Amino acid sequence: MLHFIHNTYNRPNQVILTSSIEKGIFPECNHLIVYNNNDLKFSEITNTNYFYMGENKGHKAGCINSIYSGLKWLIENKSMSDNDIVVFSHDDVYLSNPDKFKIYLQMMECFNLISRIYTGERSISSSPYIMIESLIIDINLAKKMITNYEYNGIDEKSLPLDRRESPSPEMYFGEKVFNNTNKCHFIEIKENNYGENALGYFHIKNKRGNGEL
Repeated sequence: MLHFIHNTYNRPNQVILTSSIEKGIFPECNHLIVYNNNDLKFSEITNTNYFYMGENKGHKAGCINSIYSGLKWLIENKSMSDNDIVVFSHDDVYLSNPDKFKIYLQMMECFNLISRIYTGERSISSSPYIMIESLIIDINLAKKMITNYEYNGIDEKSLPLDRRESPSPEMYFGEKVFNNTNKCHFIEIKENNYGENALGYFHIKNKRGNGEL
């Protein structure tokens, strides 16, 4: 079974559109929309669940908490098999190249995680900088990652700092991944550009709102 998790702070319409695109390609998939703005209103979509993960703790904390909270909710509320795959993406990306994406889905037979990894100037060699705006993870790694995690339980003070001394959810996620598996496939990037990325998702160039995921 294929599961999609999306997060949002104040772009519900984009998340609904993205979910609709994915459902058109994978009609049997499940969707979970995780959000940290309790004022949002969503239109109901078939096979879609909505989960308010808790109050907004800022953009960086929201990025990582939405992944962990989404995985935790799926594992606790859905019947999952060892072959289940989860695709996570932010609310400013959408699936634009299904053929490219399907190649990586097939590769998940050999890996626990497929994502992009950043090796540019902000990265620190001792801490893997895994890009988290779109990634593919299997349920077995997900179960290990959420052990002892509480919903919305990570604040920005818990995040490691990159070379600019900015809190980095990417480095936090990277460290947790490498602590639990070495069966990863990474697409190395030097810059995080907008437009279509290597996984087949399109990154929209939008200015973030206050506290926006």
